[in-house]
Amino acid sequence: AYPPAGMASSCPPIVSRAEWEARDPSPALVPLKAQPTHVYIHHGATPPDGCHSPGLCAAMVRAYQNFHMFSHGWSDIGYSFLVGEDGRAYEGRGWTNLGRHTLGHNEDSLGFCVIGDFTARLPDQVALTTLKALIQCAVDSGYLAADYVMLGHRDVRATECPGEAFYREIRTWPHYNATAHGWSDIGYSFLVGEDGRAYEGRGWTNVGAHTKGHNEDGLGFCVIGDFTARIPDQVALTTLKALIQCGVDSGYLPQDYVMFGHRDMGDTECPGDRFYAEIRTWPHYNSTR
Repeated sequence: AYPPAGMASSCPPIVSRAEWEARDPSPALVPLKAQPTHVYIHHGATPPDGCHSPGLCAAMVRAYQNFHMFSHGWSDIGYSFLVGEDGRAYEGRGWTNLGRHTLGHNEDSLGFCVIGDFTARLPDQVALTTLKALIQCAVDSGYLAADYVMLGHRDVRATECPGEAFYREIRTWPHYNATAHGWSDIGYSFLVGEDGRAYEGRGWTNVGAHTKGHNEDGLGFCVIGDFTARIPDQVALTTLKALIQCGVDSGYLPQDYVMFGHRDMGDTECPGDRFYAEIRTWPHYNSTR
């Protein structure tokens, strides 16, 4: 039965919300409907040196919670659990509540974040051991399917998370499976960065895997980042508009094309509240197709 009762002996030390002085969620959290089948691995991206003491790690978890609640407008910290280089796991939304860690993939998953920036270095062995123990704890306690699939955040979203060095590490772990979606390639046609460049995905002439039920007649353009609480910068917006016009001028998109946000076609928050409000003002946007 799900949720289970009790915890397995394989669990690492877990610091409760009360112990790290969490704010209360507002509004209340929503329970998961079934046992998760996936676990998504993240890094917090700050601080660069991570945290190596209980006091500093707890302070960083509080900082993450404040950022998620007050900058993103979320009801709580997004992750299910966090792991510090102090060898402890920190309770976020916990085992049985719907997370806010991996847009479009929260309903069937847990999200575990290691505190720090792991672009250029790995989490230390203490943190890696704790993370592995936390995952095994979830399985042994019945909070995660025994045949779970593990992915990095970047496998399903246009993000650098969990950092290049850490990502290379988790790809060697037994349950890692980048083909869990059954896709043959990245889903988007093109991606746009705030560096002013467009990045070729499946390109102009191949069927994408970006918008379920609508890939056969649509191109899918993704701007790299989280645009829930902010819009892409002007450089990215200009590049995206130029990319769309390029599609028209080159004959890959009709002149009377219709533009939508991902959320217009599916149950998702994508492309983020702020970015969605922006594209709704663009000339070819039409949600009443």
